[in-house]
Parts: sequence; C-alpha cells; structure tokens
Amino acid sequence: MIRRAQVRAARPAAPRLPLGDHRRTTGASRAASAAHNPGDPSINKARVRLIAGWVVVSLLAIAFALGGIGKLTGGAGAQFSNWGYAPWFAYVIGAAELAGAVGLLIPRTTRLAVIGLLIIMLGAIYTHLTNNEVPRSLVPVAFIAALCTAWWLRPPVRTVVTAQSPSG
Repeated sequence: MIRRAQVRAARPAAPRLPLGDHRRTTGASRAASAAHNPGDPSINKARVRLIAGWVVVSLLAIAFALGGIGKLTGGAGAQFSNWGYAPWFAYVIGAAELAGAVGLLIPRTTRLAVIGLLIIMLGAIYTHLTNNEVPRSLVPVAFIAALCTAWWLRPPVRTVVTAQSPSG
C-alpha cells in the first residue's frame, strides 16, 4: 500500500512562486517567470508591459479617486448646474468615478472599469463642447487616451475551465 507521503515524494516539486505572484488572476505567467529566466527577451517585454500597466492603472485610479471625492464633497454641484444638469448629478458622477477607480485596481474588473470611465469621459467631452469650453474638453481626451493605454497594457484575465464528467 502506498502512503500519501510516498506519493508526494515521487512527484516532482512544483516551483515555488514569489509572494504576490498573480498568474491566475492577471494572466501574466510569462512576466512572473522573468525572474527565473532573465535571458528570454519576450519574457522581459512581458514584464515591462505588466509593470507599465500597473503604473498607468495606479495613476488613473488616483486621478479618478481624487476627482470622484471632489465631486462627492459637494463642490461640483454649482458647476453642474451651470452646465444644465441637476446638482445631484455631480454625486452620481463622483460615485461612478470612485467606483471606477477601485475597479481599475482589481485585475478582474479593470476592463469593466475602463469601459465605465470611458463613458463618463465621453459625457464630459460632450458637456464641455456643448458649453463652448473647448480647451477644457482636452482633459477628458487625455484621460481617454490613458484609459485606452491601460486597456492595451493590462493582460486579459484568464479563466480556468474545468471539464465536468457527464452525469448518467
């Protein structure tokens, strides 16, 4: 009879991953293994892309969190009234920006957050252009470019699909 300890000893040991390795959630297995094989240029490119993606997403999250908090503290209601919106709409946009900032930092929700924030930025461009504030519309355009960059830099989340045995 084979004991579990013998079976474990017979299996090759799985490589130990460093703390914070999120292969399953970010799909960055090549970037995570760059420390183990630094000579492979494709691994180094993947690692740079992963790091750049986190930097862009983090900066965007900080910017949208600050903007959302600013709208939630009540200072933007008067400006929204000048644009023809109800003052409470500033709270809605502020909450959406804050939720988007949090969503950007979670790998599984990054792309959904990017889509939501893109919609908010398109609305901001529309608002500025219809109120003859063309120079102010360039700020949302820059955010749209940064959000598209975040979309491109962040790898899609891989999901593990397991086969289920047919029930019969």
